[in-house]
Amino acid sequence: SGWGAEAGEFCFFVFLVRGVLVLTSSFSCSCPCRPCCRLSLVRGRWRGGCGVDREIEFLEPMSLQVLSNRRRVAPYGAMGGGEGELGRHWVVRAETGKTEALGSCDQAEVGPGDVFVVQTPSGGGYGLQE
Repeated sequence: SGWGAEAGEFCFFVFLVRGVLVLTSSFSCSCPCRPCCRLSLVRGRWRGGCGVDREIEFLEPMSLQVLSNRRRVAPYGAMGGGEGELGRHWVVRAETGKTEALGSCDQAEVGPGDVFVVQTPSGGGYGLQE
């Protein structure tokens, strides 16, 4: 008996709501989209959790710094379960619409209308698939 992970929207609800409130009250930015849970395609008897997508739009010029992990090495599975999906993030420039990929530990200067997109990694699966 057992079950897979809950959807990212449920698991990270407190983090996302509190994080958005702190972010938008402390800095000049907005979070125009609610978090979206990507379906996890991780193999295993029980799948890993979904990754969560978040967009942050900047309202004035500022420096963006990123410190993250699971961008090059996927979250591992356990007891024969598959690896999770890598996370990634990028900036969409308001003036040109072009995307600028960022590394796991990176920084960028952003301006009004630029959007920072974050896709968190999904969790690894557990157990052999039946």
